[in-house]
Amino acid sequence: MSQETVAALKARFPDAVYDVIEAFGETMVVIDRAIICEACALLRDTPGLDYNFIADITGVDYYPDAPRFAVCYHLYSMLHNRIIRLKVYAPEDDAVIPSLIGEWPLVNWPEREIQDMLGIDFEGHPRQAASAHAGGLGWAPAAQGLPIGEGRGPVFL
Repeated sequence: MSQETVAALKARFPDAVYDVIEAFGETMVVIDRAIICEACALLRDTPGLDYNFIADITGVDYYPDAPRFAVCYHLYSMLHNRIIRLKVYAPEDDAVIPSLIGEWPLVNWPEREIQDMLGIDFEGHPRQAASAHAGGLGWAPAAQGLPIGEGRGPVFL
């Protein structure tokens, strides 16, 4: 069934599907971050695909590699009992990804958590200021690459 899902993504977004990774019986599709909203809507609204639940969203910091950040979307089809993962990358100097909150209200908390912990911004999310940054920290607590003990005090979120 993952072949149908990948084929639908490649047919709709031929220049924005960068890689398909099959491992351990699961499929991950790396796509352009600009189309994440449209790709999730396609997988949700296309009869036969029916990915009607976002099971999880995770943020990844690949420091010191570039692109530094990634966000993985785990979509699940309750009707067909299958999962697909979509992965988008963002460079450190432009760590902005479109928010899915308009189509999937469930992403409110995971997007906020990723923003707070890694500093990745979600364009269109109603909560624009990350609480960790708004608290005066000036850095994301879970982001790698910060020297230990250098000017950082305790973190209270």
